[in-house]
Amino acid sequence: METGPSRTVRLWRRAPWSRSPLMRRYDRIESGLALAVVVFVLMMVPLAAAYGTITYGGLVERSRLDRQTSRQVEAVVLGTAPGDAAVRQDTETSPRTGEVDDGRWVRWMQDGQSRTARWDPAAGARPGETIDLWVDVTGAPVAPPRSGADSAAAAVVAALTVWTVTAAAAGAGLYGLHRWAEHRRGAAWDSEWRGLGTTPGWPA
Repeated sequence: METGPSRTVRLWRRAPWSRSPLMRRYDRIESGLALAVVVFVLMMVPLAAAYGTITYGGLVERSRLDRQTSRQVEAVVLGTAPGDAAVRQDTETSPRTGEVDDGRWVRWMQDGQSRTARWDPAAGARPGETIDLWVDVTGAPVAPPRSGADSAAAAVVAALTVWTVTAAAAGAGLYGLHRWAEHRRGAAWDSEWRGLGTTPGWPA
């Protein structure tokens, strides 16, 4: 059963404005900066939310522009690299292993012409399977425009990252200050304890 002051009372007594004679100068500095860090971290919540909102707006606008400058076509996954000699000359072998690349190629029709290109995201598809492919105005495959849900998720992650990094940096600084204050408190106690041996009536 707790008989001493409550935690709230103890924290209040450690506030920088406390008149307790046991509060040293560095105790007040630590307490004041701890309060400032708490206020700062709380203030970063709306700022991080605003950053996330701006990020979301930018991603939505980028997605809108991507949809205007690209279109979706149906492509067939090829089992082997195309037989075009010009294409084979540059992509016949894998740059990492030197082995013949026998997949990740797709073919689609665009403006009445058959087009073929390597498309790594199709690596998991089976040969002969039809996939949705986005191409830009030049006919080159591009990543599909980001969906609204993806944009929202990316914005939330960005906001949380900003807040977490800021809070972690502030917490690290506060921890360093706490360690410094602990060192000062220990040194003060050692000095006072050694002084007891020379104080009349207080043999150490």
